[in-house]
Amino acid sequence: LDQAPTYFAVGTSRAVLSNRVSYFFNWHGASVTIDTACSSSLVAVHQAVRALRAGDSKMAVACGSNLILGPEMYIIESKLKMHSPDGLSRMWDADANGYARGDGVAAVVLKTLSQALRDGDRIEAVIRETGVNQDGATPGLTMPSASAQRALIHSVYKKAGLDPENPSHWPQYIEAHATS
Repeated sequence: LDQAPTYFAVGTSRAVLSNRVSYFFNWHGASVTIDTACSSSLVAVHQAVRALRAGDSKMAVACGSNLILGPEMYIIESKLKMHSPDGLSRMWDADANGYARGDGVAAVVLKTLSQALRDGDRIEAVIRETGVNQDGATPGLTMPSASAQRALIHSVYKKAGLDPENPSHWPQYIEAHATS
């Protein structure tokens, strides 16, 4: 422990991850680390959109990362038969048989549309609505519920003023986490 880095105690804490980014960039305002497993980055986007709409921030950065730094989680998840035997994630597919793990880091900068237009920003996409749920009791703790997922999608469409049965209302892009 004599050779432990200065910031080891806070540098390895999940609670402080977002605060280190805020510290580095000298950002002020809410700085929150969200851990909801594979949906964490999408829940971060959901919370950022809520904060922007509430007027709590003019800009939000939602980040997500997954780094496989050791074999422990792979071994544990393999014992739980969570991984696809063929190494493929097949969301919403009748042949889905587990998920595939991978490393990844991503970040999105979010503003209200009016703020982005005022600032002359390049706009990549407009988020009309977001939604988050918990599937409740399913046959397995990590097993998704098709009915709960369907209800969430319909709820998000309704909040956005869209009809999920109308092809002209279908999104050009949808983002969801791997166990969907």
